[in-house]
Amino acid sequence: MVPIPTLKSEETAQPSNQPTSHFETVIAPLLETNCAGCHGALKQKSEYRVDLVGRLFKGGDSEHIAITPGDIKKSFLIEKIFSNDAEEVMPPVKKPPLTLVEKKILKKWVSDGAHVPQRIVKEQSKPIELKYIYKIVKRPDLPKIKSDWAQTPVDNFIVEKQLEHNFSPSDKAGKQTLIRRMYLVMTGLLPSPEEVKEFVQDNNPDAYKNLIEEILKSSHYGEKWGQHWLDVVRYADTTGFETNAYRPHSWNYRDYVIKSFNDDKPYNQFVKEQIVGDALKVPEATGFIVAGGNDTTKSQNPIAARKQYLDEIDDMITATGNAFMGLTIGCARCHDHKFDQISNKDYYAFSAFFSGVKHRQKEKDTDADVNKKLRKKKTSTLDLTKGGAVFPAGIPPQTHRLHRGDPDPKSKRELVNPDIIEILNTPLEINKNSSSRERRMALANWLGSEKNPFTARVIVNRLWHYHFGQGLVRTTNDFGDSGSSPTHPKLLDWLASELMENNWSLKHIHRLILNSATWQQSSTIKDEYYKTDASNNYLWRWSPRRMAAEDIRDNILLCSDKLDRTPGGKGFMIYKTHAKGVKTYKLLARQNKEQWRRMVYMFKVRVVNTGTFDIFDRPAAGTSCGNRSFTTTPLQALNLFNSAFVKQHSSFLVTRLSSQETLTRKVKIAYDLILGRKPNAEEITKAKEFISDFDEEQFVRVLLNSNEFVTIP
Repeated sequence: MVPIPTLKSEETAQPSNQPTSHFETVIAPLLETNCAGCHGALKQKSEYRVDLVGRLFKGGDSEHIAITPGDIKKSFLIEKIFSNDAEEVMPPVKKPPLTLVEKKILKKWVSDGAHVPQRIVKEQSKPIELKYIYKIVKRPDLPKIKSDWAQTPVDNFIVEKQLEHNFSPSDKAGKQTLIRRMYLVMTGLLPSPEEVKEFVQDNNPDAYKNLIEEILKSSHYGEKWGQHWLDVVRYADTTGFETNAYRPHSWNYRDYVIKSFNDDKPYNQFVKEQIVGDALKVPEATGFIVAGGNDTTKSQNPIAARKQYLDEIDDMITATGNAFMGLTIGCARCHDHKFDQISNKDYYAFSAFFSGVKHRQKEKDTDADVNKKLRKKKTSTLDLTKGGAVFPAGIPPQTHRLHRGDPDPKSKRELVNPDIIEILNTPLEINKNSSSRERRMALANWLGSEKNPFTARVIVNRLWHYHFGQGLVRTTNDFGDSGSSPTHPKLLDWLASELMENNWSLKHIHRLILNSATWQQSSTIKDEYYKTDASNNYLWRWSPRRMAAEDIRDNILLCSDKLDRTPGGKGFMIYKTHAKGVKTYKLLARQNKEQWRRMVYMFKVRVVNTGTFDIFDRPAAGTSCGNRSFTTTPLQALNLFNSAFVKQHSSFLVTRLSSQETLTRKVKIAYDLILGRKPNAEEITKAKEFISDFDEEQFVRVLLNSNEFVTIP
């Protein structure tokens, strides 16, 4: 038997104090040899396990009691092993069968009372050890290190780990590199040549800190970091699926997100508003709940229609778990979570928070239209949907656990009330007659509480990820057992506690990270370190990475002097659309000034390609995206060099350079605008030779297609 002490205290067998252990010498080996391959520690078909006493007796997801001591007629295990049905018999026909003697041994054991030694029951009934992520954040002590290198407390934790593994940090990057890095990481836009020159020549000891404050005040900060959040919440402006219809109100949520980042809204308040903004006078914030895709073509089959609705609720549950808790709650829809301490019942208790919530269906409905219909039906309250959610009035529909997630009414099991994960042992104790708003308010208050072990850890890890290209927990949406462990757990908890102690200010965490010596390191590779830590887990250097798709497009517009910085409002369209029941989207052959705003303001269409920039790993908004991929493919270079968009703006950039008197001067300005530096003598000579052989537009396209342009240094 495999001794795994994860048996819940209520999972008890029939203990025996008899000195002889027939169970250990005969029954357990028989079950392990014949059954544990499919029903053991590594695999649990039908959610049944024979290696844990409680699960052995209780049974699996068939909901039949496997062993009723002293009653073979009420013992599903005995029924299975004696079955003559090839579809039902256990072990299955493809496995070696039990001998008649073995069957009789099991039958007699059950008939005699199914005795199990008391010490085995006690051993397997030990309290469950909570995993790291389920424990409340406790502020760790700051490591004491002997180093003059550290600039903020962040560095103390980094140096401590480096010393443990015989690493040392890299030198500080040059000022020209730092300003380009900071602008790209914090705003997504390149600094102007004038801004670079001013910073490089500024000898004020506080020049770097002043730069941080200047950038944090920029409206472009919210646009860049708002885009990160929109990835996480699977934001798009269409419904997806076959019809892929417009969501004309969704942009209100996008603007709410950007403004919240710019205003440095306390993060716990930001979280609460997205769950229950209708009660907090920010209804557009609830766009989070319905940001996912939904099938507007409803089935006429009641069970299929029910399945569609349950899929929408599942999307809300999954997004909430991913975004705020770093948990894959959706994996417990049909059975207990395979890896994490989340039960099937937990899933349905969590789904009860969103019971009755629906997507607004018709794109042309005004708020007044919707409210009129809802009052007439007497089913829902004021729509309040700049975000697109419709909430139920009164008591929401009851929630039942569904056997294997089956929408068929026959699969309904016990009634469940809205609640959080049971293992946390902090039930919210919500009245079963509570309204949708009251339920969501309870959830929102818990998510925004310092007693919640998830929220602060998950968001500071996201900030770290977007600063350094990888989080302290690499799997930013999954802190569970199937995700990665934190490389610096003490730093993660220190940052989480620091966030909560400073009014949940994200800008406070940004300042700590940006002012750290860790963030200011050069990207120089040390061969001996690279051999043992190529992934830079111990942050012994800055890891360069490619710009995001949106940033590449925005900076091409910036270099050509065509970027329209107008913030907010309805998204610009890069498609011609046609609708006859199903919406179709065709890319415009040429984009004009109406399309030259930042890409975060582009009308985002699910499923449909946006052309050149989708190749740079832009998420499709099908599910939450906490970690963008950063691939390198030939298609990226070919598209970036030959696309109509790049050709168009290369031409505009040539026009911008035309006021320069000499070719040398044009080359220098082009380098300054695109690469943020002056070319050396050799580069000038080669550039002039290239222009002589081809032309200025081709030269500009080469610079825009260079690794130096698309990389955050």
